[in-house]
Amino acid sequence: MYDDYSPQDPIDTSAVDKVVIKSRNGIWLFGNLCWLFEICDKAIAIFSGTHTSALDWLQLSVAIVLFVAWLLLKPYWKSLKEEKNEL
Repeated sequence: MYDDYSPQDPIDTSAVDKVVIKSRNGIWLFGNLCWLFEICDKAIAIFSGTHTSALDWLQLSVAIVLFVAWLLLKPYWKSLKEEKNEL
């Protein structure tokens, strides 16, 4: 029934690598959009209101710091095979 299957057959991982890389980069880019929306929302809320508090400024500064940290988590643009070869 399964005579033609051999566990030693090489698996073509190039298609899987491409999907993983594209999804990883897509999630990172979507995160950029979300953080920019959050920062703009907080800034508009601060500048459009009549009473601004220290808590509003603290929330905006924390959002900016976390956005910068998110930018530093940028994924590699090379394939997974190249990453595995470097290890």
